[in-house]
Amino acid sequence: MATTFTVSPVLYQGQAVQEYLLKCMRGNATGNAGVRFIDSVKDKIIIKKLDAPLNMEHESCGYNPTGSITSSGLQYSVFGYQDQSEICWKDIPQLFGSENLTAGANNGSIDQVTDFAPALIETKVKTNGESVDNMLWNSVAATGGTITEDFDGFIEILTNSGGNNITGTSASAITTSNALAVFGAVYAAAAENASCVLSKPVAEQAFFVSPKTAALYKLANTLFINVGPLGAIVDKFLDVDIVAIPAIGDDIVIFGERKNFVILTDLWDDSSQVSILDEHEKYNYVVFTMRMKLGAGIGFPAEITTWGLA
Repeated sequence: MATTFTVSPVLYQGQAVQEYLLKCMRGNATGNAGVRFIDSVKDKIIIKKLDAPLNMEHESCGYNPTGSITSSGLQYSVFGYQDQSEICWKDIPQLFGSENLTAGANNGSIDQVTDFAPALIETKVKTNGESVDNMLWNSVAATGGTITEDFDGFIEILTNSGGNNITGTSASAITTSNALAVFGAVYAAAAENASCVLSKPVAEQAFFVSPKTAALYKLANTLFINVGPLGAIVDKFLDVDIVAIPAIGDDIVIFGERKNFVILTDLWDDSSQVSILDEHEKYNYVVFTMRMKLGAGIGFPAEITTWGLA
C-alpha cells in the first residue's frame, strides 16, 4: 500500500486561501461572536471616532460657535504568523488506506475519512483557529513564549488602555452564589460609564466570559426553574447574550458592543498561504504550512466594562 498511496501537493494563495484563513479567524469562538473583522490591513490601521455633543440653541446673527467636534483614534498593527507541521509518511497509508485492505462487515458503510489532504487542512484550520482565539484575547506584546507576541490582545488592551474595570474585582472569584450579582454589577457600571453601549440594540451587545463562568451563571439561574422556562434565560442577562470564549480566563466578565472588538488581518498578503508538500522521498515526511497576518484591536476601550481585570 505504501508504494501506491500518493499525496497530491496543495498550494492555496491569493483568493484561494481566503476560505481557510477566514475559518481560522472568523470561524472560531471570537469570530462567531459577531465581532468586527477588518481585512486588507497591510501594516497599521487607525480606528477613528468622531464625537459631536448635542448643541442646538436659539438662532442668532453672526458667527458664534458654542459647540466643538472632537476626533480620536487608536493605532493597531498586523504581524505575520505561521504553522509548519509534519507527519511521518509511514503513518499516512496505514491510517488513510486501511479501509481498502479490510473486508470487514462494516467496510464501506462507515463514514471514513480517506482523502488525506482535505482532512489535514480541516484539522489544522480548527486547531489554528483555537490558537487565533487565544492570541486575540491573551497576547501581550514583547513577552515571547511559544509564539512571540507582537501585539496586545483584547484583555491587555482593556487592562492598559482605559476600560472600565470595577474596582476591587481583579482577584474576585465568580461562584454560583454571586454570579447574578456580578453580571448585575457589570451592567450597572456600564450604565454609569458607557451608557452609549446600552442605547444600542441588545443584539449588538454581549457579555464575554469563560465557559466556566457561563456555566456558573446557568447554575445560579436554576433558582428560577419554577418561574419560567430555564432555557429562555440561562444564555442571557437582561436579554443580552452571554458568549462563552474558551480563551478567556475564569472570573472575568467583559461587557460591550460586539463590533468594538476587532480582528485585523490581510487575506491578500503575498505571504498568506496554505500548502501541503509531499517530501517523503527525501525526508519521509509530508509537510503542512499555513501563513497569515493577524492583529487585535478595540476601537474604544472606554466603552467596555469589565470584572476581574487588574
